[in-house]
Amino acid sequence: MFYASVIAGSTTVSATSALFIEMSCDNAYPVGEGLVSGFLGMVINFGAAVFLAIDQSFFVGKYTQNEDFTKVCFCGSRAIKSN
Repeated sequence: MFYASVIAGSTTVSATSALFIEMSCDNAYPVGEGLVSGFLGMVINFGAAVFLAIDQSFFVGKYTQNEDFTKVCFCGSRAIKSN
């Protein structure tokens, strides 16, 4: 059951990313679709790289993978909250 819920959640997240980009392009209508899609892709990949760098530099080998993910999310939420 756990694996089925992970697969269903991953499918939902993957399916909604295209909808998010399409709605963003519609909202920024006078700007070209390629420019908006490229910018959103850059922002999303930069955010993923930051979380990966935090995980790889601070928490390697000290905790289990679930604890790593929890600590990375905590650090990210604190960074967003401070801004």
